[in-house]
Amino acid sequence: MRGFCFHNRGLLHKVVIVLLGAYNEELELLTIRHYDEPTIERLIVDKEVLLIQKGRATARLVLRPLVEVDWMKELKICDI
Repeated sequence: MRGFCFHNRGLLHKVVIVLLGAYNEELELLTIRHYDEPTIERLIVDKEVLLIQKGRATARLVLRPLVEVDWMKELKICDI
């Protein structure tokens, strides 16, 4: 899982407003109280994590649905 981690709530808030309002559509802001990693992994299936902030009790994520193009279905992962 890749994303950006913010420890400054003010900066995170500004970035989320920009992402959700001005530049991207179909984004989802997910807030999970008393989270654990299995819960996060379950909720981000088929989504791209753009931002993530984790505190002691709350995790906040900005997600975007993964878009699968027809030709991508034919790709196979192989060992190099």
